[in-house]
Amino acid sequence: MQKRAANAVRGMVESDENFIVSIHDHGAGGHLNCLSELVEDTGGKIDLDKLPVGDPTLSAKEIIGNESQERMGLVIAKKHTETLQKIAERERSPMYTVGEVTGNNRFTFESKTTGEKPMDLALEDMFGSSPKTIMTDKTVIRKYKNPRYKTKNLKIYLEQVLQLEAVACKDWLTNKVDRCVGGKVAKQQCVGPLQIPLNNVGVMALDYNGKEGVATSIGHAPISALINPEAGSRNAITESLTNIIWAPLKDNLSSISLSANWMWPCKNEGEDARLYKAVKAVSEFSVDLGINVPTGKDSLSMKQKYPDGDVISPGTVIISAAGNCNEISKVVEPVLKVDGGNIYYINISQDEYKLGGSSFNQALNAIGNETPDVTNSSYVKKTFNAIQNLIKADKIKAGHDIASADL
Repeated sequence: MQKRAANAVRGMVESDENFIVSIHDHGAGGHLNCLSELVEDTGGKIDLDKLPVGDPTLSAKEIIGNESQERMGLVIAKKHTETLQKIAERERSPMYTVGEVTGNNRFTFESKTTGEKPMDLALEDMFGSSPKTIMTDKTVIRKYKNPRYKTKNLKIYLEQVLQLEAVACKDWLTNKVDRCVGGKVAKQQCVGPLQIPLNNVGVMALDYNGKEGVATSIGHAPISALINPEAGSRNAITESLTNIIWAPLKDNLSSISLSANWMWPCKNEGEDARLYKAVKAVSEFSVDLGINVPTGKDSLSMKQKYPDGDVISPGTVIISAAGNCNEISKVVEPVLKVDGGNIYYINISQDEYKLGGSSFNQALNAIGNETPDVTNSSYVKKTFNAIQNLIKADKIKAGHDIASADL
């Protein structure tokens, strides 16, 4: 159903003239969340009787506020609703005209049959400046175990690291599904004649004939963040960039936008302080790089209670990077070529070689106290743009990033 709704919206967006004035998705607040934000600058009136209801026993409050995720709300001129209706019918997507923009700076739900008004509020009461939340916490210094290892056991360590799920082959995940549904997958996970799932950037073509597409990647560093929350944030952003760097982007680094998704066990001693440091680091590092973070999501109660104790998750920010790839045929893959030229190692972090938070430490059942950090944002920016230019000039035959387990 969500796909049908998305196709109906795309039918309007991809027309010669896009008649959609404003659009918003339904979230946890349902109609109340979505429709109110569509008209927050003007006001609107929603006919309660026009909202789709599957259960006649629902109260007005339940109808307004239920979490209806597979729905989109949009504002469109009355004269264009017939066009949208035809597209929705073609895509077999239900469509409902549920209200109108009023311009009276009020947001109202009203039943025309009964006259009931379960909500009638001034917009300033809904979207005014809310009281500032003050969080009080203290910094907790935690020391983690450093591993002990011997160089003579290198082969044993190598076998242990290669068995970790984060490092081992992912064909159990990638080979059981069709990776090219729809025909617009320009770059998928598997590479080379053996189809090994090594690509860390995905690219979708915008159409079937052109060379334009959208590149996406992700980055996260939860164990690094356990040791140092600021370093974890910088490492997550940089990992997303070193993953997406192999797709030629229209404006190099300036093409990228980030999404920050936070998972954190807040309201546990020391965690709010760590979250503050992590968010501040994301903000400052992104500003230094000249890229924006226009969206994100948070889950701040990552704690599970058991009869014999509580378990909290490591504070994590997952960074999703996306950008316009204007040469989908030039994406570089991690497949070495015979006589392809020299192999170069670039230390993009400009930091010392540290093992904290690495897969090697995990194999030795340790975390460590020193984690690699990204010390120079200017160097990251220059390196990213230099590699992009080399890719566009066909100077790079293969490439791969260095993550927590590989060189």
